[in-house]
Amino acid sequence: MATPTVEMGLGGSLRALAASYSSGYWFSSMRASASIAVVIDGGVVKLNGNPIASRAVNGWVTADPWLSISSGASINNAGELPEGESSVALNGTTGNMSQTFSAMGTSPGTLEAVVRIDATPGAGVEPLIWGTSDFGLTYRNDGRVYAYYDGSSVTSTALSTGGVAHLVLTRAGTSPTDSVKLYVNGVAASATPSRVSLTETIWQCGNHWIDPDYLEGRIYFLSAYDVELSAGQVAANYAAISWTDVTNDTKGATPLVIERGIRDDKPSTRVASTGTCTFAMNNLASNSGGVTGYYSPGHASCRAGFGKGTPVRVTQGADVLFRGRIRQIAPTPGKGLGNLSQVVATDYIDTAATFLMEGVPILEGVTGDQVFATVTGLITNQPSGITTYPGTETYTLALDNTRDEAVTALSEFHRLAVSELGYIYVSREGALVYEARGTRMTNATSATVTLADTMHGLDVAEVSSSSLNRVQITTHPRAIDSAATTVLFALTNPLQIAAGETKTIIGPFRTASAPGITTRVGGLEMVDPPVATTDYTMNSASDGTGVDLTASLAVVANYGANGVQFVLTNNDAQPAYITKLQCRGKGVYDFRTVVVRSQNDAAVAADGVNALNLDMFYQEDPNVAQSMADSILSSYGDLSGTRVQRVEFYPDAAGMPAILHQKDISDRVAISETVTGATGEYYINGVKHEYQWGKLPRITWWLTPAEPVSYWILGLTGASELDDTTVLAPG
Repeated sequence: MATPTVEMGLGGSLRALAASYSSGYWFSSMRASASIAVVIDGGVVKLNGNPIASRAVNGWVTADPWLSISSGASINNAGELPEGESSVALNGTTGNMSQTFSAMGTSPGTLEAVVRIDATPGAGVEPLIWGTSDFGLTYRNDGRVYAYYDGSSVTSTALSTGGVAHLVLTRAGTSPTDSVKLYVNGVAASATPSRVSLTETIWQCGNHWIDPDYLEGRIYFLSAYDVELSAGQVAANYAAISWTDVTNDTKGATPLVIERGIRDDKPSTRVASTGTCTFAMNNLASNSGGVTGYYSPGHASCRAGFGKGTPVRVTQGADVLFRGRIRQIAPTPGKGLGNLSQVVATDYIDTAATFLMEGVPILEGVTGDQVFATVTGLITNQPSGITTYPGTETYTLALDNTRDEAVTALSEFHRLAVSELGYIYVSREGALVYEARGTRMTNATSATVTLADTMHGLDVAEVSSSSLNRVQITTHPRAIDSAATTVLFALTNPLQIAAGETKTIIGPFRTASAPGITTRVGGLEMVDPPVATTDYTMNSASDGTGVDLTASLAVVANYGANGVQFVLTNNDAQPAYITKLQCRGKGVYDFRTVVVRSQNDAAVAADGVNALNLDMFYQEDPNVAQSMADSILSSYGDLSGTRVQRVEFYPDAAGMPAILHQKDISDRVAISETVTGATGEYYINGVKHEYQWGKLPRITWWLTPAEPVSYWILGLTGASELDDTTVLAPG
């Protein structure tokens, strides 16, 4: 087995650099499900209902600020850049992205594309990587990138397929001759054509502007700027997309340990805990930098780009084992006390755990995967890919009971996964994964690898004592007002505001009809914008008398699922008091919960209660919940024998399968151990990789039993013959 390689992204943020280059537009991640359209919502660019990473345009790119994606282009694929973000895959036959922007004219400008070209085009085929027919980048079957200016190629550079490439095309806009430069992975080629006014407005990625020539590969980042980037700026951007191998500085007595996923087999644990990668860096002058303190943040000799938040990737050959960012750094003081800097990197679960769900809208008529896409799309830093499977049912409402000033994205993931009885975790490549209730049943119907008496260690449990005899599920039927007239928030005391001052306040939704003043409610069809005098007033006196200054009060209401953010500006020349401020809409009430129960009365009488309690926040239907409770009790209510909970082995030992380090969460494996008699098939729930330089690597899997029966799946031959080949699945 190859030695793992540790890499860091030390070049900073490409998105931050792109945002600093005068006016321009850039695309860095295509998020969420393709089933929801790209729209402009209140001036905010949204892809699939979520704001995309982009920038407003003031220059020659001035039209609709998004790229339309064809059916042959798939979104949310794994990303390879240090900064994260997912990628768009182009299939080489129909996939492309395009949009109409303004023409460049004679202005200076820059095109930038971060791509991976997977196949050389056929003879005579020349797809456009990015740009237009009169200013763009193409790829031919001679393995070269061509720069086009005024409809003709002016220079080219060789580029092999298969690796991430940074492509930049600049023009100075000078007269009488223009200065055009093509950069491929930082290396420049120049041309000086006669300057012309460039008039093409159709911008494309992935296909020729006339012929049906398509690109096969991945798109990670596209940008267009109305300035000519300098060689130094191009170099900085290239550094931002590059990984730096630091493996030689990690070799030593401290092992490298990766741990991810769910570390138990309880039916209530549905979301992975934060994954970690721990290792140590050589902090003495014998490291690659040749200086002491090279891995001590704040030290005068600290390596550029190294610190909290630095991207980390661990690979083994062509396989990625971990993606994350540095969370903790602890240099050991003193030259004789270890000389190391201890590093802890965390995966994307940590990002979700620290992101507050502020201003989240209520979703209506959505499946679990759509809720997942919405929540994920709101997070500022996107994962390195997103994998979703269709949810099993449609929720009438979602996110209405999310307290947007207090709930994190991870908390919402827990609510969703429990409601669906699915799983949410991060794959070894760094993709955030949502599995629906039946995903594992359909994706992994048999074991892909078997370990039979070849394990170094395993934990087994005599499971009869773990048998459940009661399952209780709490459901949340909602009540909704019939008209959007309910006051869901009202200011209780006058608010003083100075002349010209802007204040922001947050108002949680509550109503007098709710049982208790602290009970939160949701809101639908909010009155927007608020109506002057009806919803707000401003006066010169705090008691509402004096001069009526309402006309001078600007009110912007940003509504969330169960709260509002008011941005209030006093445009008058005198201080004033906001004497009335409220918002109206349809109240959504979630305080009439219904609890369903499935119980083995005989087992309770004999052994006492051993219960599982689940709170399904999105589930409104007690009948669906009852079927889930019955199914869980059936699966976990009469356990016998032994069950493997954790297995540990040396993948490089003689007789072991060669692919063990590739196995990941949700893969199905078979385990057989003679002494304990523990035999069966399991899904991997969590993984641990340990590498000690000079020693055999060690892998640990946490397991959960694969169901010994097949479940009924509508319309699938071999899985839809109820009571013949299958039994009824939960829900």
